[in-house]
Amino acid sequence: MKTTILCSFDTVDFAELAAGRLRAKIPGIKDIEISTPPPEGTRMGGVLPFTAVGMATLGAPGGSSAGPIALPVYLGDTGAAGQPGSDTVSNNATMRVTCSTSRRREVEAQLINLGALHVRAFDELPPS
Repeated sequence: MKTTILCSFDTVDFAELAAGRLRAKIPGIKDIEISTPPPEGTRMGGVLPFTAVGMATLGAPGGSSAGPIALPVYLGDTGAAGQPGSDTVSNNATMRVTCSTSRRREVEAQLINLGALHVRAFDELPPS
């Protein structure tokens, strides 16, 4: 039987390092997939992730009689946690490991040892 183990890592680099170590140390690994969430701006059809709130006005150059010029104010992207003004970008990674059920505990222990977060396992149901 097969077991699928899901977990997350703080970075893609940590996930790739863990995948390499799992393959090197534990026989019975059938598959490892690493995925990342889509960038914030791509969820809304390609809209860039910044918030423009308010407008700044500049006087006309050289004191001419031209009116003021309006420019949008860039406040930074919404960041990983959705906090306005946060310039951090989420680079979390999710890993899915498929292994033999007999190796489940060993894989879970290695993942935790390698810094995996939110480790949870699902056993494949036997055919009916």
